[in-house]
Amino acid sequence: MDIFIIEDDQSLSNEIKLALSKWGYSVGQVNDFENIINEVLDSNPKLILMDINLPSYDGFYWCSQ
Repeated sequence: MDIFIIEDDQSLSNEIKLALSKWGYSVGQVNDFENIINEVLDSNPKLILMDINLPSYDGFYWCSQ
């Protein structure tokens, strides 16, 4: 996977995914905001696009993990 999107606004996440897919990128999206670390590790992306304001823990927390 090339890019992994961590965005809680599903419509925005889908728009970003659609735009990146048109350029040939393989794009994944987070499904479980309580388990972001495992989803990222399973996906092994080259780039992560992450929102700072997320449910449960913010993006700063996940970056420090």
